[in-house]
Amino acid sequence: MTKTITRMIVIAIIMVGVGIFMHFKIPDVKPYEKGDMKVVFVPDDDSPENRRHLITLSAFTVKEGVDMKEVRIFYKKVKGEDFKVSVMQKVKEGSTYVDSLPGLPKGERWFYYIEAEDTTGNIMTIPERVKEGRQINFYVTFEGTANRLLFISHIVLAITAVIFWVHSVFYAVNYLITGERYNIRLEFYSVLYGTISFFIFAFPVGGYIAHQVFGQAWSGIPFGWDITDNKSLITFLYYAAILYLVKGKFNGRNTGNGDIINDKNFSLLVILGIVITVIVYNIPHSYFIQ
Repeated sequence: MTKTITRMIVIAIIMVGVGIFMHFKIPDVKPYEKGDMKVVFVPDDDSPENRRHLITLSAFTVKEGVDMKEVRIFYKKVKGEDFKVSVMQKVKEGSTYVDSLPGLPKGERWFYYIEAEDTTGNIMTIPERVKEGRQINFYVTFEGTANRLLFISHIVLAITAVIFWVHSVFYAVNYLITGERYNIRLEFYSVLYGTISFFIFAFPVGGYIAHQVFGQAWSGIPFGWDITDNKSLITFLYYAAILYLVKGKFNGRNTGNGDIINDKNFSLLVILGIVITVIVYNIPHSYFIQ
């Protein structure tokens, strides 16, 4: 029994760890290829506000007697605009090309794609201009600077919330195995304190940081479709709903009167909560649909 509980806790910690790792994985540097032409480019999707954004890449051919003719950047701010064009500069006689996009105020972004042309007239576009009926571009968002102490607090609150929620899974599994009801109270307060930490992390603190960095405190529902804000909202509402459903269990008498779900279902929902949290937070930060 103890071994089973230990395994469940280890699995929960691994799930959370994998979720965190996914946000810090090494960028994929596999070259874009079209015939004998190759381009190696790792895009950076953020840049300091009002400063030019440097773009560096390597473009070359592997066919003897064929060289690169030109590499161009096409960029614009909003849908419906015409793309502006800038020809990248080649660094001496190597394969490195550099250019920069004009700086923008915080919260604004450039959308862009790159064309590489060789001396035979072959043109490669990265990324592919159309994918499943949608136009795809690279993008760079210009950002302000967050208060350092506030940003550290933001991270600490997020970690604190996860620690409490992992503890709630421990108590949930322990209850399901042993039936000992004292685990329910410990499980409830672990969810409660984790949810409070998460609320502070995501909304007052997170909102103020978003205002400093992007110029807008909240871009999720009902004001927008920002994935980062909406995944925080989904996570918070899920745990808040769990707490609401079992509020009658913790009215000072611990009788369970007034609650909507029983102890077993409460524990199952808590376990499901950590799974949902990991899935939601594996959605890339600041991702949006073009």
